[in-house]
Amino acid sequence: MTSREVPPVRAVLPVVGAALAIELILGVLHPAGNSLSLQGWTGGLVIAIEVLAFGLPPVVAVRIWRADWRETLRWRLPVRRYALPVCAAAPALAVLLVYVQALWMLLVSPLAPTGGSQALSDALVADQPWQVLTLILIVGVVPAICEEVFFRGFLMQVLGRHWRPWPVILATAALFAGLHLDLIGMPTYLILGVWFGVLALVSGSLVWPILAHLLHNSLDVIGRNLLSTDVFEVYAGWLPGISLALFGWALWDVLYKQPDTH
Repeated sequence: MTSREVPPVRAVLPVVGAALAIELILGVLHPAGNSLSLQGWTGGLVIAIEVLAFGLPPVVAVRIWRADWRETLRWRLPVRRYALPVCAAAPALAVLLVYVQALWMLLVSPLAPTGGSQALSDALVADQPWQVLTLILIVGVVPAICEEVFFRGFLMQVLGRHWRPWPVILATAALFAGLHLDLIGMPTYLILGVWFGVLALVSGSLVWPILAHLLHNSLDVIGRNLLSTDVFEVYAGWLPGISLALFGWALWDVLYKQPDTH
């Protein structure tokens, strides 16, 4: 392995800075106030932010440093055995994060406005059934690919040249949470960032974190549009416990059941 396969650590700061700058510049174009729609031009703007802020900077950095993009972005065939825990963890984690988010909002709502998060939550509700597919594309498919290339691809590989695995996972998860620029959603993003980082580490591929990211975001959209809040109320007594057990099994299966085979 040569030193040119992955860009040096000093490439991290300009890439993160470029992502943040693009987010802030394009974010100014969002409609003001608490009303937000992801249909039409605003949905296109969200896709543009994802592609330009998270997809473009790492690709440009790989090009500038003449690095091996396969090694940097970890685009390789996945180990198939991770399919079951990844798919099982998605609905379990989606349920658990509903409760995490609710608890966090109780803690920080006196300190931070919740209007922005509420506007985004409302925007994920489709007016027509077919619009659910559009929302899955906007907040599921595109972010899953672009953000995983950025965080679990570029950042994890570059930082991993000098740091041990768990500090790298935690650092990229913290950046993942911070660059979403959403205080209300920060614990959710942090937990997801750690899970996606674990998948990238043990599988040696971006395929599984991309799939996990896609499943989570898509289930979020589907849940908001197709599931009534009565579902959580009726099964509130045992749903968290089952979800915690299912996610615990998935995490154990990924980390301990079999040795790394990639």
